[in-house]
Formats: sequence, C-alpha cells, structure tokens
Amino acid sequence: MNLELAQLISIVSYGNSYLNSTTEKAPPELSQNQSTFYCVSCVEFVMRNGPKDVPKDVPISKGTLGWFQHLKDNGVKRLHLINVDWSQERPGLPDRCAAFFLGSGNWAILTNGYDGQFVWLPEWKVLKRPKKDGKDSSVMYRGVRLDDEVPTPKETVAGAENALRKALEDIRDFASTELKGMQWHKCFQMALDILDQDEPDLKNFGDMVPDSLALKAKRLIMASEQAWVFGGMGSWNDVGLDGDPVYTKVSNALYKAVCNALGTAATAI
Repeated sequence: MNLELAQLISIVSYGNSYLNSTTEKAPPELSQNQSTFYCVSCVEFVMRNGPKDVPKDVPISKGTLGWFQHLKDNGVKRLHLINVDWSQERPGLPDRCAAFFLGSGNWAILTNGYDGQFVWLPEWKVLKRPKKDGKDSSVMYRGVRLDDEVPTPKETVAGAENALRKALEDIRDFASTELKGMQWHKCFQMALDILDQDEPDLKNFGDMVPDSLALKAKRLIMASEQAWVFGGMGSWNDVGLDGDPVYTKVSNALYKAVCNALGTAATAI
C-alpha cells in the first residue's frame, strides 16, 4: 500500500479512537514509533490563514499529539478520510496511476468543528540530507477552511464491503480470462477470501489501526491492502492493456472501491 495513504489511515483511525473515547486519556503521538512514520523525521500541522491573495500558514503542532488536542478543543468529533478530485490538475494521469508516486495521492482528512469545516492536505518532501537514523522525509498537513461545506461521507462498512467485493469479482473474472498466465486472478481472489476471514492480519503495517477498531473494519482494510495493485513497473498498472476499455473500467472501479473501503474502515469506531 502507498505509504502516504497508510499514514492517513493511521492518523484518522487513531484520531477517531481518541476523539470518541469515553475515558480521559492523552492524545496519541504517532510520529515517534508508529510504523507508518518509519521514514518521517518531522510531521507538522499548520492552518492556512489570511487573505487568499496573501495566505500564510499558522503552526498548530509538531507531531500528532498537539493536533489531536487542537481538534478536540475545537469540537471535532470525527475525522473523515476522503478522496480529492485532481482530474483537472493532471489530465491524462488516472488517480490509480498517480497513487504510485509519493505525495501524488488524491486523499485528505476532513474535519468539522467550531471554527468551520477544514480539509487537511498532506505535503510530503524528501530531505536533501537524510537524518542519521535513516529517516529521509518530512510531512506537512495543511488545513484549509472550506467556504462551501461538503457533505461528510455516509458510507457504511457493510456497503463499502459489498462494493469492494463486486469490484474484486469483476476484475478477477477479467484477469482470469485476459491474463491467464500472469496469476493476477489469484491475487484478487485472495482479497476476496480475506473478506470472509475471522482473524484478519495486516501485512505491511501491523499497527496501522488501533486494536479497538471493529473486526469488520479491520477485515476491510486487510482486504484492501491485498487488493492494492496500483504501483509502477510490474504492477497491475503495467500489464500493457491501457487501450482496453474493459481493463480501464474494472481497474478504475477497483481503485474507487478500495479507496472507499479504506476511508470507511478508518472512520469506523
């Protein structure tokens, strides 16, 4: 799975666990030892402020602890992982292809609080000089207040699972017919099998979500992780069928279903 997306899932799921806790506890600091921050030397949260022609970034926190506390103080009850439409900014580059490049994903965090609705956009940078501990990246999450509020996602875990199952079945059937010798159909069948498992286990980021996350939500994330085939050379994006309309249809449908499933599962409590 794309590291940028994995980190967003982690922030949203742990943030929701904290914001909706019935007991008093300190906000979690994820940047120190959490696996989705393994290569990140610095993470900071800023809020875009000032007139549109001369905007400035107001610092909120370095690390997640201060940001989670800021959200709670401002009445935020839920974080939502959403998709942002970048099609106008990068025509000809489908989101499922752009997702391979760090910092090019179409995901963001949506919050609603006393000070309005904000979308928090990640900005990744590769350090010119990696730190001694090998960490070579920094991330800034910039909060931008929306003048025209957007509806918060209402998808359920069950609905997201059904959509993912349908997309996986369609792309599996296509792969088993058109790409018999490449074993892609087995990859998609494995994701389908995970949706029926009793004990899901995340492959790459074992601590990506809190233990308190519901089983069905964890299963949805694990199946999506298995279904994440949107990489570079040697990935599903590279099978050489770009001109095939059915390939394009089932590929885009799977990407949409996977992103919807991950966003829904991360928001579940």
